[in-house]
Amino acid sequence: MSELPKLILIFSGKRKSGKDYITDLLQEKLGDIAVIIRLSGPLKQCFATTHGLDYEQLLSAGEYKEKYRVAMLEWSEAIRREDYTYFCKAAISKYSAEKFPVWIISDARRLTDLQFFRYLDTVEEWNEWNFRWFYRFKLFIDSVQNFRKMDNPSLVFMLSGKRKSGKDFLADYLKDRIGDRAIIIRIAAPIKLSYANHLKLDFKRLLSSDSYKEDIRIEMLEYQNKIMAKDGAFFCREAIRMYSAYQFPIWIVSDLRRRQELNFFREMFKEKVVTIRIHASDITRINRGWIRTHGVNDSPSECALDSETTWNYRITNNGAEEDGRDQLEPLLNLAKENACD
Repeated sequence: MSELPKLILIFSGKRKSGKDYITDLLQEKLGDIAVIIRLSGPLKQCFATTHGLDYEQLLSAGEYKEKYRVAMLEWSEAIRREDYTYFCKAAISKYSAEKFPVWIISDARRLTDLQFFRYLDTVEEWNEWNFRWFYRFKLFIDSVQNFRKMDNPSLVFMLSGKRKSGKDFLADYLKDRIGDRAIIIRIAAPIKLSYANHLKLDFKRLLSSDSYKEDIRIEMLEYQNKIMAKDGAFFCREAIRMYSAYQFPIWIVSDLRRRQELNFFREMFKEKVVTIRIHASDITRINRGWIRTHGVNDSPSECALDSETTWNYRITNNGAEEDGRDQLEPLLNLAKENACD
């Protein structure tokens, strides 16, 4: 492509929420610099051609479209299972989007739609142009966040520790005690989502602690390292977006593992950050299912913060004798003080 978009605006909402009305109004205000990209456009056109239907009527809001909606959804899902980027790419081509500096995506409906626009540099067939394009989009989003009017977060708890040290257990306990004011942010979630989409794996099983995840852990770490070599804070930003974290005053980051992640949160939120290192003996971790694995135990995701000495709190979590929950009271007190500010 010869021209790069300088701004991409992605709209999402339920049926009849007014997405088309809002995006049409926005395009009218922006004028010739903007193009509306309807991801459903090529989908309906291709479905109409394949099934001998009236494409123009499928674009309308009438009964004709509703008559074929279920069949069209089933047909499109079959294509997405083969290539989740298919209709996004087709829409960019259909609307000659490369001619416009501003793109308005009017109908993002799936996580994979957002995935496509946010993770372009992780798709192997995209060339260097796409990475530059993605980077410009990322810089724009970051600049908007830097000028947000919201006060959240007011407190960021960051839990770090070895595998099977009990990070998730203690994060869940904190969330339960604090209540609706808190959100757990798992940095690993967007990593697994991206990797699952990349190789068409089961994302939900990757979130679990079963052997499915363990069997591909090394390959997933290599994939993560490749992306973080370009942008060390990439998955931190994606996790914040994935969990809609700015709606909550207290953040609980349950899986701090790398120096880049620690630096990102400290630079962004400064004195709001409270770091917690969780320790558990090897015997305890083995009893919880930990297995020594070459290429994992000595990887940056396990060892990068071993030399860190500036933890605000250290917790020993070896089970009944040294229950980490009892040691979380100072953090709960901080949360209560925060509620009173």
